[in-house]
Parts: sequence; structure tokens; C-alpha cells
Amino acid sequence: MRQLFLSQMFWFAEEAYGGMMYVWPITAGILVIVAIGAIASIKSKNARWTELSLWGFLLFSFPFLIIAFGIIWAGSESDPNTSSWRSIIVNGTAVVEAFLAVVAVIRARGVRLLMTGVIALHLWFTFWCLFMAGMSIADDWI
Repeated sequence: MRQLFLSQMFWFAEEAYGGMMYVWPITAGILVIVAIGAIASIKSKNARWTELSLWGFLLFSFPFLIIAFGIIWAGSESDPNTSSWRSIIVNGTAVVEAFLAVVAVIRARGVRLLMTGVIALHLWFTFWCLFMAGMSIADDWI
């Protein structure tokens, strides 16, 4: 059971990554911002690298939590008469993540441009994970 869950989790993440690469100009633009931010942050004397890594680790867990919800509740809203509370929880998780992302950018003194690029890439990945989880919960695959 655990191995099946992990294989589904990696499959969802792979499909979300594939979605990011399908719309590659957006992904490439975000990666340019990350590169510029990295170059600027290396020269910064008051960079908070520890805080950057802590926020990054915290925010990194959200897309996989969203994918986990999509796997656990797969097909649970395929009937049009069912309540959509599961979708609300998944979307609410993304809203909490977006709020924490804004807080992380504000707190990232000295590495703000790098943090903005990394979080933009992260939120772009989360968007695709939400897409996959939503399709799984609704059991309506494109």
C-alpha cells in the first residue's frame, strides 16, 4: 500500500512537472529571475541564507501535501451530488501556501529577488499539482 502511494505521488509530481515544461516560456522566464536573483544574492552582505532554506523547506512540503490529498480522495467527488469540501480543503491549502510565500519574500532580506524567483517557480509547480489533484478528486481527467 505504501509503495503504491509513493509511486502515485511520484507519478502526479512527474505529470505536474510535465505541465510546467509544456508551458516552457513561463518556466524559462521564472528560471531567468532565479538566476539573476542568485547572482545578486551572492554579492549581498546581509543575506539571510538560513531563513531562506527554512522557508524553502516549509513551502516545499505544500505541493506534495496537495498531491497526497488528490491521491487519498481520488474519485470521491465523481458524483455531481456530492459535497465539494475536499476540493475546498485542497484549494485552501494552496491559499495558505500563497500567504506563507508572501511572508517568506517579505522576510528574506538580502535575498529577496532570489526568494521571489524560487517561490514563483514553486507556486508554478503548485498550480500544476493543484490541477492534478483536482482532476483526481473529481475523477475527470483531461
